[in-house]
Amino acid sequence: MALTLTIAPFNGTAVNYEDVLDFKSIAIEDSIQVASDTMSFSLTIYNESKSRPLAGMEVVFQDGAVIEFAGVVVNIDRQFSPEKL
Repeated sequence: MALTLTIAPFNGTAVNYEDVLDFKSIAIEDSIQVASDTMSFSLTIYNESKSRPLAGMEVVFQDGAVIEFAGVVVNIDRQFSPEKL
């Protein structure tokens, strides 16, 4: 099955981010003690090839037609790559 990560900006049109997603960075933490699960992942976006996600945007991670995670962007940690500056 194809893995996809879409993020919906505030205008509601979901954008596929699988071409800038580091699939090895995906971590989904199921929590039975807290009401919500968490997902973390890394995107590599150079030269504004994609719009940068913002807090509050909807995230959906799917394996084919199966939704593995759906939620909202809460924290964003930006890092700059010296070789791309």
